[in-house]
Amino acid sequence: MQRLVLEREVLREESVSLRQKVAKYERFLRIIQSASRQVAPAPENDSNPTGPKGTNATVRCIEAKWQSVQEEAGHRVYFDGRPSFFFHPFSSREFDDVLCRHAMHSSIDSSLLMFKGKYLGWGIYTGRNIQGKQYLIDHVRCSKTLGRSMDSILNGMKRDDGSSKWPIIPTARDVGVKAEISTQTVQYFDENKYVIVLDYSGDVKIRYLCLVQRSKSQQIDGKHVVKFYFVLGDSEANVRGRDAELPAENEVHWITDEAGYSLTLREVDNDEVEVSFDSFACVKSEEEARSHFIKFGIVVTRWEQLVLSSNLLKC
Repeated sequence: MQRLVLEREVLREESVSLRQKVAKYERFLRIIQSASRQVAPAPENDSNPTGPKGTNATVRCIEAKWQSVQEEAGHRVYFDGRPSFFFHPFSSREFDDVLCRHAMHSSIDSSLLMFKGKYLGWGIYTGRNIQGKQYLIDHVRCSKTLGRSMDSILNGMKRDDGSSKWPIIPTARDVGVKAEISTQTVQYFDENKYVIVLDYSGDVKIRYLCLVQRSKSQQIDGKHVVKFYFVLGDSEANVRGRDAELPAENEVHWITDEAGYSLTLREVDNDEVEVSFDSFACVKSEEEARSHFIKFGIVVTRWEQLVLSSNLLKC
């Protein structure tokens, strides 16, 4: 049974990976089409004499080479039998601001959280609820020290083709709803930074944008720290776009509170890594918040099984 579960997860992740690759090529196609429409002769009085001449594209210097930078246009996103919507791309600053706010809230020391006990070897901590725009935001932290090297864990988070297994996307069963979940990549910065939309159809009709970033590495006190993000986000342009939609297309409930979760890997020594998951969930009541760690614990243990089973298969 465990093998069937793992095989199902591998197939689901491969499906997500393929959709991401398709989105990447579609983005390149849109940029090429946009560039072909926008290129025009430069005016005689060139306001940017140091850059290349002959285009009206924005130009910047990257590693001493001049390159054209085309702003990505928005596009409409379609779902089978469900209302479509128009997506406005995030600027790099908008994207980074959302993740910075999540990082600030998740950086609180565990000593300032309430320890709830152990769950399958993971230490469970909770923070106080914060009132969001639509919901209460409940904070749960799951932490554990794994007897693995940093390289071993990072390699375990990769598929055979080198693509990442992150994010671990919750299933409808994980979150306790009867629905089908459709996922599409709507914006692609690079292979480690992109935006996806999740659409729930069934008993619940909800939708939200998620900002994904992987392998953001830094050195702290001589030790490697790597962070992975899966955070709900929104932008003013997308809010205005939804407000402008026809009423028939507004039947989907959008979650815009900045919930989501992140994974932090902190190197202890060559053979140990401290793992911390910080989850911020949208809940309607204190009672619903009490089941948060149980639902999120499923995601945490699935990540552990995928990483450790991958390492065992490679041995």
